[in-house]
Amino acid sequence: MFANAITIYAHAFFQSFQVLGYQAASIVAEKVLVIFFGGIALLVVSSAAGVLAGMALGAALTALGTLRVVTRQLAPIDLKLVQGKFFRQTLPSLAPLGLIAALSAVFYRVDTIMVEHSLGVTSAGYYGLAFRLVEALNLLLVVLVDAGTYPRLASLAGNGDERGIWTLFRSTATLLVVSSVPIAACVSMLAAPIIGIAGSAELAPAIPVLALLAWAFPLTSIRHLLWSTMIAKGDDVFTMWSLGGGVGLNITLNAVLLPALGLEGAVIATLVSEGGLLLVFGVRLVHLRRRVLQPSTP
Repeated sequence: MFANAITIYAHAFFQSFQVLGYQAASIVAEKVLVIFFGGIALLVVSSAAGVLAGMALGAALTALGTLRVVTRQLAPIDLKLVQGKFFRQTLPSLAPLGLIAALSAVFYRVDTIMVEHSLGVTSAGYYGLAFRLVEALNLLLVVLVDAGTYPRLASLAGNGDERGIWTLFRSTATLLVVSSVPIAACVSMLAAPIIGIAGSAELAPAIPVLALLAWAFPLTSIRHLLWSTMIAKGDDVFTMWSLGGGVGLNITLNAVLLPALGLEGAVIATLVSEGGLLLVFGVRLVHLRRRVLQPSTP
C-alpha cells in the first residue's frame, strides 16, 4: 500500500511536467515486476503468502525506481527549501487530496486484508491473484484518464471552459465504455484458461473470483473518470467524503458477506461498492453541470 502511494505521488510529477512517457513506463514496469516476482515466488515457495510477498517486492521496486527518476530528472530534493511556513499555508488546502489518496488505497486493499483475516492466507492468495489480474486491466484506465484526460480536464476547468470539459468527458466516457465492457466480458468468460496459464490446479478457486471480479473493471473505469472530473472542477471535499463512505460500505459488506459467501462475498462487496460510488459521483456531476448551466438570477 505504501509503495503504491509513493508511485502515485511520483506520477503526479510526470503529469505536471507533461512527460507521460515516463508514467507509461512506470505503469508497465509495475505490472511486469509484480507479475514476475509473484510468479517466481509461486514457483519457489508455492504458497499464497509467498506470492503476495513477491508482488509486494515488485511494487516496492517500482516505487523506488519511479521516485529516483523524479528526484534525478524532474524535481531534485533540496532540503533548504523545506520551510514550516510553506507547509502551514498549503497543507489545509491539500489535506482533502491527501485523504483521497489514502482512502483510495484503503478502498482497493481492505478487501484482501479482510479476506485473509476471515478466510485465511490461502484464500487471500487466490483473491489477490484475481485482483492483480483485473488491476492489470487498469493500465488502459490509468494511461487514458490519469495521464491523458485529467491534465486536460484541469486545464479546461482552470480556464472556465465548461463546454470543453463536458465534450472531453463524453468522448472519454464513450471510449471507456466501448473498450472496458467487452474486455470484462472476455476475461470473465476466459477466466479458467487465464488462471490455468499458471499451470497449477491449486489455483482453481481463483477462477470464479476472476470471472466475477472482471466486471469491476468497467465500473472502476467510469467511476475513476467521474472522480477525476470532480477533482479537476475543485470538488475534492465532496469526493473525499464520498470515498470515505465507499470505504465504510466496502468494509461493512465484506464483514457481512465473507462469512456467508466466502470469496464470492468479497467480490460482491467490491462490485456493490464500486457501483455505489459510480452512482454518487454521477449524480453529483449532473448536479454540478445543472448548477453551471442554470442562469443566474439578477
